[in-house]
Amino acid sequence: QILAMPVAEFAADDAHLHLWATKDFLRTAFDVIEAWGFQFKSEFVWVKTQMGIGNYWRMSHEHLLLGVRGDAKRFNEHNHKSWAEFPRTKHSAKPDAIRDVIEAVSPGPYLELFGRLDVPGWVSIGNDYEEQRRLA
Repeated sequence: QILAMPVAEFAADDAHLHLWATKDFLRTAFDVIEAWGFQFKSEFVWVKTQMGIGNYWRMSHEHLLLGVRGDAKRFNEHNHKSWAEFPRTKHSAKPDAIRDVIEAVSPGPYLELFGRLDVPGWVSIGNDYEEQRRLA
């Protein structure tokens, strides 16, 4: 279902895609990037301060994959490392500080799929967002 989402139709011709992927869905995430009309370029790693779960390594990080389409090949700023350490919060919630990083490196407008919050300067859509709006 995610592969079939029409992101390529409503994304700008020149755009960045920042896509979260956990270890179990890392291979699939590359298929999503391609299906949505982007090319993989790089990744950012969120290092979690708490011990994670896992049968082998204790997974304490997530990948934020960068896809690019059109003529959006460069970042606005080039002084950001490819990783940062932030604590976990609610289940599957991503650090709010990542939005600041994305705003610094990628041109807007900004769309968050499966977002949970109203964030100034961002449009959020998805089930979690609609659920949070009903509860607010």
